Amino acid sequence: MKRISTILLAVLSTFSIAIGQTLTVRSSLNLSAVEGAVISQSRGNWNQITNARGQASLPAISNSDTLVITHIGFRTLVVSASQLEKMKNEVVLQPRVVSVDEVVISASGFEQRARDLTTKMEQLDATEIAQLDQGSTADLLSSTGNVFVQKSQHGGGSPVLRGFEANKILLVVDGVRMNNAIYRSGHLQNVLTIDAGIVNNMEVLYGPGTVMHGSDALGGVLSFNTRNPILAIGDAQAIGVRTHSRYATADNGMAMHADLNIGGKKTASLTSLSLSDHGNLRQGAKRDEKYSAFGKTAYYAKTINGADTKVLNPHPNVQLGSAYRQYDIFQKLLFAPTPHSSHILTFQHSSTSDNSFYARLTDTLSNGQLRWAKWYYGPALRSAATYHFSSFKQKQLYDQLKTIIAYQNIEESRHTRLFASKNLDHRIENVAVWSLNINLEKRLARHVLHYGSELTTNEVASYAYRENIITGNTNTISTRYPDGGSNLRTGALYLSHHWDVSPKLVVEDGVRFSLQSLEANFVDTTFFKFPFSTINQQHQAFTGQLGLVYKLLNPLYLVANISSGFRAPNVDDIAKIFESTSGKVILPNANLEPEQVFNFETGLRLAIKKAVKFDATFYQTSFTNVITTLPGTFAGNDSIQFNGLQSKVFVLDNAAEARLYGLEGKVAADFTKHASLYGSVAYTHGRIKTDTTDYPLDHIPPVYGKFGLVYTAKKLLLDANVQFNGQKKLKDYNLIGEDNFRYATADGMPAWHIFNLSTQYALNPNFTVRAALENIADKNYRVFASGISAPGRNFVLTLRGQF
Repeated sequence: MKRISTILLAVLSTFSIAIGQTLTVRSSLNLSAVEGAVISQSRGNWNQITNARGQASLPAISNSDTLVITHIGFRTLVVSASQLEKMKNEVVLQPRVVSVDEVVISASGFEQRARDLTTKMEQLDATEIAQLDQGSTADLLSSTGNVFVQKSQHGGGSPVLRGFEANKILLVVDGVRMNNAIYRSGHLQNVLTIDAGIVNNMEVLYGPGTVMHGSDALGGVLSFNTRNPILAIGDAQAIGVRTHSRYATADNGMAMHADLNIGGKKTASLTSLSLSDHGNLRQGAKRDEKYSAFGKTAYYAKTINGADTKVLNPHPNVQLGSAYRQYDIFQKLLFAPTPHSSHILTFQHSSTSDNSFYARLTDTLSNGQLRWAKWYYGPALRSAATYHFSSFKQKQLYDQLKTIIAYQNIEESRHTRLFASKNLDHRIENVAVWSLNINLEKRLARHVLHYGSELTTNEVASYAYRENIITGNTNTISTRYPDGGSNLRTGALYLSHHWDVSPKLVVEDGVRFSLQSLEANFVDTTFFKFPFSTINQQHQAFTGQLGLVYKLLNPLYLVANISSGFRAPNVDDIAKIFESTSGKVILPNANLEPEQVFNFETGLRLAIKKAVKFDATFYQTSFTNVITTLPGTFAGNDSIQFNGLQSKVFVLDNAAEARLYGLEGKVAADFTKHASLYGSVAYTHGRIKTDTTDYPLDHIPPVYGKFGLVYTAKKLLLDANVQFNGQKKLKDYNLIGEDNFRYATADGMPAWHIFNLSTQYALNPNFTVRAALENIADKNYRVFASGISAPGRNFVLTLRGQF
């Protein structure tokens, strides 16, 4: 009887139904969780998707059944339920470089297949961000090879997209625009306030994005989406900790990050803290003989016994004054009362230490004396509170609804003291920003509609005073922006339409109507008696886009798009008083008009057997009413005394027009299961045309890109790559704009290339170690328009933990 019972149990176990269980999916590279993996039953009709912890709750399945696990970034895995039991409900996927069907977050915040986009977009997920492992978000963007980044100081970075920079590209965090009323036209370092340690994915949208985003998105959009809290599966709480520590030799920099997730069935919390301490940046020692002294910090200013002294730098490759510190605090709360709705409340705070404007510290007078004893930015403060409501329940007017209410408070300041002067000037700006976004999606057969509205308000306060560092006495000086305060308000409605015309043709079109009003008030006329006390402007604009994706052959797609964009002047454009360079002061102009662009682009996308992917894009942009720096006058004079120096007067004004065109290419190939190649290259050309002349448009980078080889095995990744910039000849500089030719050589900016090598190894499911050697040859180079040289040979060591 006992033997019969044993046989019966064995037979029944063969056909038994396994109890529902939790499956965990990990990457073979670092054993990290794989989010978004689809787990399906080979002979059933159900599927599950893994959460941010790589987990999915499986229904009851037969022990003899087979599961298929797929993800856009990994090779498909087929595993039987019996094998799964031996693996203790944990599977490991092998990554791939080539992804042809990846899902991206569209500009409206809804998911869309990348292959259906009619404009160019690049995406970087959390795993790729960790593999690039950079000290700041600006350096992260630069290291991709897809975004050109200018630097004026170590603690900064100004992204450039297709020849557009600063207030002509849009920064977005979790669907909220960062651009505010004082985003300037020069080089803008605000991307530093985004903590890369908490970013879940980053997307770069190229070309005018004004249909979805309104003013400012002329060259493109940089969109960052932060991690969401994780809800629990089953009865146990979802408690997880992630940490990483990073050390880099080029600036003797230390960085630490830790975040804690606590999740229940309907509520979850994610708390994050990042700290970094960056020392003075050491530049490369190996120079071209023709430029043997280029970039060296020969002298620096030091106060000795109460007197400013020009001191010899014993280590001229160390860029003294470039050190800075930063901390970022992040808190996100999730409440999901039903499977069809969620509420998310997010708090962010970012602050730097005082951050020297390194380029200015190297300025000298005609007699060789240092011009500045001090020139630094005060702490860059950005605080934000955001509420997101999402509804995924189908209704008559929408299938999905996303509403965002946000408040941001930004403070920035500039502090300057001339060499041998006792007067330290302080200029402080504060901006309070409220915004409301309503985005809806409706699917109708082969049509998808995205529509919604946006409202924003910016309140700007500007203060300034002069402090005697000996006596402590203070008195007023001219403010950077109007001392009576300024405000900027916008409103917009948009509609975007996606149409799957046929299996071979996708069409996208859209239109946006935008309104903007600006008021700036000048009260104190002690320093400048302008012919106006108030500036009032109102602007409105329609923008649109039409694009298509057409399948020429099975692996070959044609993409084409036409779009328009505009950027209405903000407070910085119209009303600032600013010394852009020594001897050059910019004064307000009440008559500025909006900039407008019309863009055409076309390209080819080729994907062969999910092993080779190639993209090539050509674009041409017509840029009218260009706001650029032009000579001006004040009270009939072409120069005035400013900051103790006779300075030429300039204003921001609308030039006649500009033309830009460019080529972009990208390739990725999986040679074998373990070896892959990737690369990208971009070229941009731009000129300003007036009634009488033709000269280079500023912010146009030289040709740039990156190529690399990747080898992956179980727990191991090796990456060898070369990053490069072409030459920027002096004749191609804009000599009255923002190209900073004084920080280049007499011939312009030389071409450069650097070799980098990195390796990453998963010690176990909890710890991953990464080691990298950047700029292996210790080359001395400087990115075009930058006022600080790039790091020399840099050894980086990072340890990551997840529990």
